[in-house]
Amino acid sequence: MAALSAGVFLASTIVACGDTTSPYLTSISGATDQSTPQNAVRGFFNELVKGDYRGAQSYVNPSEQQTYAAAVQSASGKNYTVQITSFRIVAFDTPGGSTGNVGVKVDGQTCVSGKCNPISTTADNSASIPVTQVNNQWYLTGVSAP
Repeated sequence: MAALSAGVFLASTIVACGDTTSPYLTSISGATDQSTPQNAVRGFFNELVKGDYRGAQSYVNPSEQQTYAAAVQSASGKNYTVQITSFRIVAFDTPGGSTGNVGVKVDGQTCVSGKCNPISTTADNSASIPVTQVNNQWYLTGVSAP
């Protein structure tokens, strides 16, 4: 699976922004707390599809939240949107006990100032999202806004 990082948000274009042939999700179903890695990933994407990019910050590793907030601030005013047509958790592994990767299949794109890029560049729309546990809560790590 491809890693979800800053590069995934700024990958190659697949669909023009504003394409209305597929309905975009306005929420991600399932638990969105931070008690499990899967819930944290769901929560992060739920905030993104709602357009609450600052809300998504609460799901980012606390040591990276300031960097994430600065990236969100720099994207403000650039008409940034996340458009997802399907999302599901497909795997989880914890090689380090308090760190791991959540596998997702996500069909969607991010758009900045009218230029859209796929969230995942793999043929099956899969991505591997790194997570870490801090004070018994799970967070995404290595993730940034555009």
